Amino acid sequence: MEKKYTLRAVIFPERINDDVWWVAQCLEHYICGQARHMREAIDELSRMVAIQICASEENGIEPLKELPKAPEKFWMMFRV
Repeated sequence: MEKKYTLRAVIFPERINDDVWWVAQCLEHYICGQARHMREAIDELSRMVAIQICASEENGIEPLKELPKAPEKFWMMFRV
């Protein structure tokens, strides 16, 4: 049976040089996705989470257990 994960994230723009990129930061685990468009950042975060889960399972480790939660500054963004 496939395990389901419920994760929360904050999505925000970040200026890098003269460009604006979107960051999708997971809260429960310190992992993020980044792209030029908001939807792509969300997709990238989903892809990064999937990669972490697959890598953990291949190595016999409980998925996402080794990743710390996101720093408090991201939790504060979520609460606003």
